[in-house]
Amino acid sequence: MANHFWVGSLCLRAPPSPSFSSTTLTSVFSSIAARIKPPPSPSYPSNVIAVSDTLTILEDLGNHIPDKSWMLYLLELFDKNTAAAVELDLICQFNDRDNFWAIFRGINRYKFTKVLPAVGHSYLREIIMKKEKKSIEFSLTDLGTKQNETFSFDVSSEDKRFSYQGGNHFTGIEWWNKASGSNGNTPFPIRYKVEVSNLSFGQATDGTPTRPPIDYRPYNMLIPNRDDVSRVKNYPVSFENPAVKDDGKSIRYAVASGETIAGIRFICDLRGIPEAI
Repeated sequence: MANHFWVGSLCLRAPPSPSFSSTTLTSVFSSIAARIKPPPSPSYPSNVIAVSDTLTILEDLGNHIPDKSWMLYLLELFDKNTAAAVELDLICQFNDRDNFWAIFRGINRYKFTKVLPAVGHSYLREIIMKKEKKSIEFSLTDLGTKQNETFSFDVSSEDKRFSYQGGNHFTGIEWWNKASGSNGNTPFPIRYKVEVSNLSFGQATDGTPTRPPIDYRPYNMLIPNRDDVSRVKNYPVSFENPAVKDDGKSIRYAVASGETIAGIRFICDLRGIPEAI
């Protein structure tokens, strides 16, 4: 049996910082209650039917994966009703057979064979839930070659309570270690240095011809998340340089070799300016 570990962050949408025009300043200072009222708490957006990110493979760090073991670079969405995990992950294995996979409820459903992982390439990963078709579309695009590969998974026979709405989005790293003895009790070094960027959620639009069917928006907050059962004190990975891209909206960060006790905590305001890290 493999030991299971994960570390990373939950993606959230924080409410906008208050705008203090001359009009609002008058009302604020006229009421003590208004000044001390706490801001709305960050939360996961409502009516999410899709998520996406861009994964760029920067460097091959060597294969240090134990025999029969594997690790994953996650794009993971959880259903609002059932908490079923829907994933489009890069899976790296002990035998160098690295591929992107579509996963539902922890079971590998489809291996992408036309779009393959390569150093120096960037990949757009998209998960789209289609309630009207009772299916989930997994789309993978190599942004350099423009090669696209899509897989549609029929949910109707698997999960009658599936809501086709997102309840949480996790970004990070996962390990499955099948090494024997004490060697299997900890996660192992990652395979690739990567950059994760353009972390986004999608909501359905009104369907008018002038608008795309899905409106993608960036998250503006990352909250640390990790497994709570493995008793691992440190993970052999480093989450580096969290920042906002040049577009002033989208969060990006790097995953490299190193050591961490948790994922990234990062907050930016609507202008994309970091408020806290």
